[in-house]
Amino acid sequence: MPKEQRAMIRQFRSQAPRLHQLMGRCADVRLACGEVLKVLTDFRSEHLKVAVRYVVNPKNRGSLTCPVTGKMAGSAASPHNISTKSHGTGGTEMSKLLKAIRDATKQLAASAQVA
Repeated sequence: MPKEQRAMIRQFRSQAPRLHQLMGRCADVRLACGEVLKVLTDFRSEHLKVAVRYVVNPKNRGSLTCPVTGKMAGSAASPHNISTKSHGTGGTEMSKLLKAIRDATKQLAASAQVA
């Protein structure tokens, strides 16, 4: 991860306790955060659909081809050798990871509405 991204994440994490405190005291902030989290949940759901449609399903059918070369991914002639399971860059099974992230975001959105 680039140094600038790590710094941004550290900054967000350092601000999180203050945001949670503000959400507890201010209904407008809580509602705004809830709306943002709902939109983020919708985005994560669409991202999951795209990943399943263009990665998981073609891979399960054995027809995952490189859009540039048209060659089958994983073949000796393809520079894009991949395993038979859909894993993310960290080795986690992709669709389970994306669903877990989406569900966690959905829970946060719900808690922002009732807190």
